[in-house]
Amino acid sequence: MSNPWENPLDCEGFAEVSEVKFEHPKRFAAYVIGDSAYPWLQPGDLTIWHVDSNPMYGRIVLAQRKGDHGCAVKELIFDTDENTHILKALNPSYEEHQEKDGFGVIARLVGVVLEHEGATLTIYQDKGVMKKHLAFRMVEA
Repeated sequence: MSNPWENPLDCEGFAEVSEVKFEHPKRFAAYVIGDSAYPWLQPGDLTIWHVDSNPMYGRIVLAQRKGDHGCAVKELIFDTDENTHILKALNPSYEEHQEKDGFGVIARLVGVVLEHEGATLTIYQDKGVMKKHLAFRMVEA
């Protein structure tokens, strides 16, 4: 299992996205690596992120660990019993994290571009992608 907290600043190149709806000064694109978001997001998927430290609950977010700047893709939920934010692992093989664990949300997922056998599928949600927007992946998994 690969390290789920990779540093996004250690990139080897840039992804270019030509769709106008993704153009925004607070947006960046990244390819998925590793399996921490599987099956919702899979290695090679092109993801579009909007810088946002306070997205709505239920959204897929990019969380950054304070100190070493490692990042992981998680689902932001609110635990009413503990009265705290939780970063829920998308892949059940990984653990969830709480606010007190030293993380900070840095972006919400707004788009995913999938290519399969010559066909391209674009998913776009300006307020943030949720697992339900990627539910078709559960059929494939």
